[in-house]
Amino acid sequence: MATILKTKSIYFNDIIMLPKLGAVRSRKDVPDEKFRIIISPMSAVIGTAFIAEAAKLGLSVALPRFTTIENKVKLSSIFNKNKYNENQICFVAIGLNEKGEDLVKLVELSNSNNWLIDIANGYIPQLKSGIMKLDSILCERGIRLNNLMLGNVVTSEGIDYVIDCTKSYCQNLFIRIGIGNGRNCQTSDTSAINRGQITELIECSESLKYKQNQNNCFLVSDGGIDRGGFALKAWGAGADYVLMGGLFSNSLEAETNISGDGTYFGCASEKQNKLAGLDKHSEGKITQINKEELKPLAYIVKELWGGISSGISYSGYTSISKFIGNATFEVKINSLPPKKRI
Repeated sequence: MATILKTKSIYFNDIIMLPKLGAVRSRKDVPDEKFRIIISPMSAVIGTAFIAEAAKLGLSVALPRFTTIENKVKLSSIFNKNKYNENQICFVAIGLNEKGEDLVKLVELSNSNNWLIDIANGYIPQLKSGIMKLDSILCERGIRLNNLMLGNVVTSEGIDYVIDCTKSYCQNLFIRIGIGNGRNCQTSDTSAINRGQITELIECSESLKYKQNQNNCFLVSDGGIDRGGFALKAWGAGADYVLMGGLFSNSLEAETNISGDGTYFGCASEKQNKLAGLDKHSEGKITQINKEELKPLAYIVKELWGGISSGISYSGYTSISKFIGNATFEVKINSLPPKKRI
């Protein structure tokens, strides 16, 4: 029998955040935590010029899955040479069924132990066996998984499942929260799956509080974060990190603008499928970038951080770290559909 729940799916643009008595004199007093912004693993965004600048600016990065091992090694090396904060992470994206020899080559050449298993569905039954395979390959070389990111899930049931499948195999677990909310994502249209980001983050965050050994589990809000205000709402609802992609496609350094392609496309789009040699249906869009709106990445990040630090100054907390999961929201009465951003 079909069921309609009484819960409500609340999106970023459905709510506003209330201010509290200030804890900092100025936004300039908010400590730099841009490492909590992770660049999404978008082929249209991440290239050599982009990753060097992103590292210098203090951001974290997830490398695209569908590129050569040699390119992943090169990008990882560039990031590590240019980052200025030890909290910054460069995740290397792989598939759940990656070839053993490819994993070995990646480990040996990149000297990286930060992995993103880049799948969209964190509820699949073969998740644990895939993690066990990855762990086995690394253990043969005396390596234990350090930072592991995977997902995506949107419910407390999903949190339970991902932790059960992975927690004993890695030191730090990063769980991607969100399905179908990306700017160029059409999953909700093609497969009927979607949930409001605020609802899913609060539920997953509350669920995580009651897990054993949850101190090394982190939530990563994935999808629909195209401005500082949405990032703040994600952190305030319980996310430890946010994934952002579309905003950075408007940077001069984005790979699509360096190459002259000039389009931004989702990870599940037809264009990405062709580039990766995949024969599957599309759940993503392709959009043309307006060249007249391109800005240097440094300018985009400056404006982004300005809004974020301003929001923290209103929040009643002194930093993003202390603000996480502590926002007070009100539902707006003039809400728009999730794709109609205000």
